Amino acid sequence: MPDDEVFALGKDKNNGLWIVHGMGVSRVNYNFPIKNLDTYPGIEGEISSIIPFENTVYLGTSKGVFHLKKVENYKEVERFIKIKKGNSVKSKWKKTKEIWGFGKKDASFISKKRYALQSITHIYKKINALNAKCKQILKVKDYLLIATNKGLFSIKNKNLYPIIKNKYINCLYFSKNNNKLYAGTNEGILQISSKNSFKLEKSIGNISENVTSIFEDENKNLLLGCENKIIKLSLNENEYSLDKTYNFLENFSENAFISKNQNNLFSYFSNNSYIYNSKKDSFIFHKRNLKSNLFFFNDKSIWEKNHEKWFCLTDNSHGEKEVSKYLSLFDNIIDCVTDENKNTWVVSNNNKIYKIFLDEKISKNNFDVHLASVTDKKETFLESDNLEFEHNNSSIKFKIAAPFYSKNNATYYQYRVENLNNEWSNWSDNGEINFAYIPPGDYKFVFKAKNAFGNISEEKFIYFNISPPYWKTTWFYFFEVILLASLMAISFLMNRSGKTSKISEMLTFITIITVLQTIAFLIAPIKNKFAGLIGGAPLFGFLMNVLLAYILNPIGKLVKKWLEKSKEEDILPFKEKLKNKISYFKNYLK
Repeated sequence: MPDDEVFALGKDKNNGLWIVHGMGVSRVNYNFPIKNLDTYPGIEGEISSIIPFENTVYLGTSKGVFHLKKVENYKEVERFIKIKKGNSVKSKWKKTKEIWGFGKKDASFISKKRYALQSITHIYKKINALNAKCKQILKVKDYLLIATNKGLFSIKNKNLYPIIKNKYINCLYFSKNNNKLYAGTNEGILQISSKNSFKLEKSIGNISENVTSIFEDENKNLLLGCENKIIKLSLNENEYSLDKTYNFLENFSENAFISKNQNNLFSYFSNNSYIYNSKKDSFIFHKRNLKSNLFFFNDKSIWEKNHEKWFCLTDNSHGEKEVSKYLSLFDNIIDCVTDENKNTWVVSNNNKIYKIFLDEKISKNNFDVHLASVTDKKETFLESDNLEFEHNNSSIKFKIAAPFYSKNNATYYQYRVENLNNEWSNWSDNGEINFAYIPPGDYKFVFKAKNAFGNISEEKFIYFNISPPYWKTTWFYFFEVILLASLMAISFLMNRSGKTSKISEMLTFITIITVLQTIAFLIAPIKNKFAGLIGGAPLFGFLMNVLLAYILNPIGKLVKKWLEKSKEEDILPFKEKLKNKISYFKNYLK
């Protein structure tokens, strides 16, 4: 922990222990199957490989080889402890009598030193006499073979034995067919006997290429990965000779890496992969322009990382399915290996070391997603029970969250809005969803989350409403219908009466305009829908307006013709009828 003084403890529903201390708040999950092993001191250089061996773990670094051991004597950790006293720093590599309190040291300082010494239970100890950059560690029989820039060495019982000195060893390959060890160097390939002990036999193939990977096919031929090519050595009468060279046209110089997967032979580069065609005796393109990342690990396994998902591309990886779901927890993996007990060891950047216990299962329960907040364009926090927005305040921001403590920024979110866009969005690690504008209507915001293990939460949803402007409300539509009907009735009666011709003409004009605008308003959504299908092209909108005017023109003429009857056909007969009725009424009174 960052601090040893604890102020408060608490437990959450996922059995996590929350600890409040002087440096902040920490969470501990005792059921988590991953253990951190980089807290132990002693590592020097940058770690390049890791391998479990002899009930411990070995690390290959740029400064040599280290193994993890239990502290048996406090003197082993003296040089790793520093205790602050006042404004100075007192180091543990001082005299032994100062460590244990003899002399003038105060009791508080002595107590801190003893506590610090006792708190270190393990250290990484360097294999003595090996000051070289480790290129590969390979387990063969009861030995660890160490390929370095200064030669080849073996380790047994934590003792170092030289095999080849003063040679730059890039890679190692052990053949189970003839029990021979092959070492790829910057000047070709060497054959080493493993009978009784490891001894250099000879250089084979008569080549001087820089060999960076080695593979043996089913015909006992050796395939050597070199710069932009693969060299094939054929075995004839126990002697290897140059058979064929496969060249690759890559955009830049790069070493080929060879592996086998599902009975197919592959050659991998950073951007392209090739598959061997036995009929043509050549490597042909398999995948071009790989968007995913390829990882070449110490145990000769190749892994592909694609959108936070890991896939093993070789046959020699143990527990692929179990391992793959954990690898997404780590950033910039340097090496990964699974031991015989199905425990996986991982090295990531900054010398981070982890051990994964694959026999311990992670519970899939209690991974849930929540709506953290809803705000409008005024940054006002709103209650989620009854979400209603005005049409001029429809810029909305939803913030969702799903607590996942195993890794930062490893939770992904997906959403959709029913009645707006029913399709699910792409997975994103951004939990803030912004909508610049949402048209009036009733909507359902649906969301879910996914963590680094691939567990997906249950869907959650919330309803919200965008109220329309007053001119799009029901009561306003009703008012428009009444107004339109009134205008048409008044215009009709005035035109039939023949009186107030100027007012009648004005009302007729207003009525025609109102009818045409109402029709245009009703068909506007259809026009906008078609315009949206082709990206809202301006030319399409112009053509639609021309077509609309062409259609509405005869409608306007019909309305005008109905409202305006000629005086000769309608007004004069009306006067005669009125005159006849008046005469009839006078005669009746007489």
